[in-house]
Parts: sequence; C-alpha cells; structure tokens
Amino acid sequence: ESLLRINIEPEVKLIDFRTRRQDLGKMSNVKYQISKIQSKNQKFTTKNPPGTISISAIRDIKRALANYLKTKRKQLIIIKGEEDLLALPAILLAPLHSLVLYGQIDLGVVIVEVTVKKKKEVEKLLKKFD
Repeated sequence: ESLLRINIEPEVKLIDFRTRRQDLGKMSNVKYQISKIQSKNQKFTTKNPPGTISISAIRDIKRALANYLKTKRKQLIIIKGEEDLLALPAILLAPLHSLVLYGQIDLGVVIVEVTVKKKKEVEKLLKKFD
C-alpha cells in the first residue's frame, strides 16, 4: 500500500489486505489503490494461514514470476490469510538481482536484493521450519 500510494507498482505483488492483523479493506485509500491495480494485473488468489508458508502460495508465486517474465504483464497475488513469511519463497524464486520488498512493522519497508548469498541464507533459514 505504501508503494502504491506513491505510484510505484511492483511487477509482482502479494497482498493480504491486512496490517497489524487489522483489515485494510475498510480504508478508502487502500480500496482505491487496490481496485486500480486489480483491473490491469494478472490475478491469482491463494491461501496462506498466519505463521505459515503454504505450498499453494509458493506455487502461485512461482507461477506469477514466470508469467511476468514471459509476458511482462504485472501480476497480483491476493493472499487469503497472511503474507508475512512469503518474502522468503519470493527471494528463493525471484531472478538474481531482483528486489523483494516487504513491510516491517514500526520500521518501514525492507528491500532485499536477490543474490546467490541471500538465496543460501533463506534456504538455511527455511530448513529450520517444520
């Protein structure tokens, strides 16, 4: 939402319509920004329960990245649940030198350049998950 507010639209977006566990759907500015991008983006909807990284979300991130690389049409993945941990598979699946951005509560936006080193760090971290 912060990026859209300043007219920056990422090529692949994961949106769960929530911040601090609160629904953003009631905020008129957010609804306007999201409605603008929904009409012009290839759209997927996937489930990802809070505190998880679901297989279906991983598949849809992979599919959206492939679609963007093939067609150059911007992609939107609407997450039913929570997208907080999905930056990890996004880093693993994104092409080298891509940028993955995600919100960090009370800090702002975190920007990660996708490098071989960063992918290895994420793989190591994910091996600790069940």
